[in-house]
Amino acid sequence: SGRMVPARILCVAPWAKFLAILRNPIDRALSHYNFVKVWTGKRYDGVRPSFVQYVKDDIQLLKKAGVLRDWTSTDFVKFAGSPEEFRSWENYLRLA
Repeated sequence: SGRMVPARILCVAPWAKFLAILRNPIDRALSHYNFVKVWTGKRYDGVRPSFVQYVKDDIQLLKKAGVLRDWTSTDFVKFAGSPEEFRSWENYLRLA
C-alpha cells in the first residue's frame, strides 16, 4: 500500500533524504496519448492525430508558451524555478 512506502524506505535507507522515481518519458507520453479519449477543442476538433503529430504539436505549444527555449541564449540556471518559468507553464496550460 502507498501508506507503507515511506516506512519501508525508512527501514531500508534511513539516511535517504530524497528519493526520485523516474519514468521513461517516451512510455509516459505514449500512455498519455492513449489515455486521451476525446480529441476535442481548438487543436483537433474530434479527430485523433497520429502519435508523431501529437508530439510535434506539443513541442510547438511548448515553444510558443516559452517553456522550450534556445538554451544557447537563455541562462537555464536563472530560468529554472523562476517566476518566468512558472508563467511559461501557465501559458502552456492555457494553450493546451
